[in-house]
Amino acid sequence: MRTKILEALANSLPVQQLLKSETVTQTLGSVLNLRTTVENFIEQKILSTLKVFEVPSRKEIAQMEKKIHHLESELMSMHRRALIKKLKGSVEKSKGEKNKAEKTEQEQIREELSGGERTKKVERSKAEKSKVGKKAVKKKKK
Repeated sequence: MRTKILEALANSLPVQQLLKSETVTQTLGSVLNLRTTVENFIEQKILSTLKVFEVPSRKEIAQMEKKIHHLESELMSMHRRALIKKLKGSVEKSKGEKNKAEKTEQEQIREELSGGERTKKVERSKAEKSKVGKKAVKKKKK
């Protein structure tokens, strides 16, 4: 509604005649420039006052938000990497335990096999000794 009123006012005959006047347009331009200058001056004074009281400006707050977001992202990335490393470690540990269990089983089997072979070897050597001993006894008797 406000826009319609301003459009109607701007299109009215008296305003059109005023805008054709060079002095009116120069005055309006000066007023708009002065308004911009005053706004910049007020903004500078507000910023300097905020700095005196150590209150951050909107721009500074926006910069801090960006930094915080970046740090949060970096922290989450580090957390993910740590979890992945931990998971890999637990998988390797469980593989290692499995390998140890397999090695232990394999070693037991080897020991049993080699123990059986040792037993056979010991029995063979005993038998050979006893044969040699019997032969020696027989030779002595003769």
